[in-house]
Amino acid sequence: MGYYNAHMSHVTFYRKYRSLLFSEIKGQEHIVQTLLNAIQYDRLSHAYIFSGPRGTGKTSTARILAKALNCTGNTDTEPCLTCSNCIKISKGNAVDVIELDAASHTGVDNIRDLNDKINFAPLECLYKIYIIDEAHMLSTGAFNALLKTLEEPPEKTLFILATTEPHKLPATIHSRCQQLHFRCLKTQEIVDNLKHIAIQESITLTDVSLLTIARNASGCMRDAISLLDQVYSFRGASISQDDIYMILGTTNFEQLMALVTHFVKGDITPALNTLSKFMDDGLNSTQLLGDITEILRQLLFIKLGLSDQLELDDARLEQLSSLVKEVTSDFLVSRLEAFARVASDLKWFPNPNLLLQVKLLTLMSPHSPNETPMEIPSPTPKENPPLVKDQEPAPAAPQKEPVTTINTKQEKSDQEKWSDVLNHTRKTKASAFLALQNVTFMGISGTEASLKLHKGFQFHKEKIQSEYKDIINASFREVYQNPQLKITFVEQSPPETDVKPSPNPQPSPTQTPKTINDVVDLFQGKVI
Repeated sequence: MGYYNAHMSHVTFYRKYRSLLFSEIKGQEHIVQTLLNAIQYDRLSHAYIFSGPRGTGKTSTARILAKALNCTGNTDTEPCLTCSNCIKISKGNAVDVIELDAASHTGVDNIRDLNDKINFAPLECLYKIYIIDEAHMLSTGAFNALLKTLEEPPEKTLFILATTEPHKLPATIHSRCQQLHFRCLKTQEIVDNLKHIAIQESITLTDVSLLTIARNASGCMRDAISLLDQVYSFRGASISQDDIYMILGTTNFEQLMALVTHFVKGDITPALNTLSKFMDDGLNSTQLLGDITEILRQLLFIKLGLSDQLELDDARLEQLSSLVKEVTSDFLVSRLEAFARVASDLKWFPNPNLLLQVKLLTLMSPHSPNETPMEIPSPTPKENPPLVKDQEPAPAAPQKEPVTTINTKQEKSDQEKWSDVLNHTRKTKASAFLALQNVTFMGISGTEASLKLHKGFQFHKEKIQSEYKDIINASFREVYQNPQLKITFVEQSPPETDVKPSPNPQPSPTQTPKTINDVVDLFQGKVI
C-alpha cells in the first residue's frame, strides 16, 4: 500500500493509504479486470463513466488508469510509480492529466475553455486525460457543450466522468461513454484493510472494534478509514471499544438489545426510560436509530432463516435468536419501513431526540401506524340506515335471517374498505394516516362518509378538518370508486362501548417518568 513521506506533516489516513496500483484497489475486481484487459489488448474507450457510492475508489482508479497509460517504466499494465510521469500524476502536477471538480466548474464557460484547449497535443505524457469529478453537477448548458467533444475527442485523449449519481447524467452523455459501476465494499473487505493500516501505524485494536468501524462505514472504505483516523486522533495508538462508541455517539450491544427488547415486547415505560438515559448520555439520535434499525434487520434475517448471511459471533446470534421468538416477520418489516421514514425526518426536525421518543412510543402503541387498523364498531341501523337501503332488492317474502346475512356481508365489506382507505392515506401522506388513528369510521350514507372524531385530540381534529381533508376525501373516492363521495364529521366523542379495550394499555402519565412527560402528553392531546 502506498504512503507519503514520513517527514511530511500529518496526512490523513485515507490520503496516506490511497490505492496507487490496480492490485491495491479493494472490492472492485470487475472494474480492475476490465481496465487491465482494455490496456493490455488496446481496447480503451475514449470516455468512461465511473459511477458508484462515495469512497469506493472511483477517483483513485481514474488516477491509476492515468498513470498506467502514461507510465514510461518497463511494465505492461501496472504503473511503475517511479518514472517522472507516475510521480507527477501522483502529486497532481502532470499538465496532461487535468482534474476538474464539476461542483465548482458547473458553467458552460468552463467546458468551452476545456474544448478550446483539448485540441493541443499532450506535452509530457502519452495521453491527455480529463478526470471530471462529481460530473452530475454540471449544468445542462455545460453538458451540451461537452457532447461533441465527448463523442469525437482528439486522438490520445481520454475522458473519465466520476459520479455518485449517474441517473442525473443526460442520456446523450451515457450513450457516448462506457459505464463502470463501483459497488459498496463488503464488511470483511473493509476490516482487512483497516487491519493493515492498524499494523502499519502500530495501532492496537480488537477484531470487534474493527468490525464496529467497518459496519458503521456502510460499505464506504474512505468513511471507515476516516473514522479510524478520528479515533486515533482522540485516543492514540491504544483504542478500546468504548472509545469507538464515544466517537460514533452510540452505546454497546447489550444496552441496545435491552432497548430493542422493551420495544419488541411493548414495555413502554422501561423502553422510554432507557431511551431517555441514552439521550442524557449524549448519544447521537441518528446513530442510535441506525443501530436499532440494524438490530431489527438482523432479527428479520434470523426470522427468515437467513442468519448465515449475517456476520455475527455465536454469543450475539444466540441473544438475537432468543428475542426473535417474540415477534413476527410482519412486525419487523413494518417497523423497518417506519424507521426508514423516521431517519429521513430526523435530518430536518429541530429536536431529533424528542422526535425519536415520539416515534418510538407511536410504534409501540396498540394502534401504531403500521399495525392492522382497529376494528370498526358495527354501525347500527339508526346511525346508518342507507347501508340496508342500498342493498340488492329483498325477496318477495323477506325473512329476518336472510336480511341479517346480507347486513353481515356489507359490514365486512365496509371494514375492509376502511382498511383500504387507511392504507391509501398512509401511502399519500403518513401524517394524515397518523391523525386517522383518532377517528372512528361510522359508514357510508349516500355520497357521504361519516367520521366520528374522538375527544382530547384537538390538534389532529383541526388537521383532519383542514389540511388533511382533501387527502382523506381522495382516499375514499379511490377506494369506493365514487367521484362524488365526500367526508362529514360527527363532533361528539364516541361512547365508551364503541371503543374496545386495548390488550396492552398504555401507562397513565403518572406512571411515566417525568423526563418524558412531554412525549406522553403529546399523545394525550395536551401539547403539540
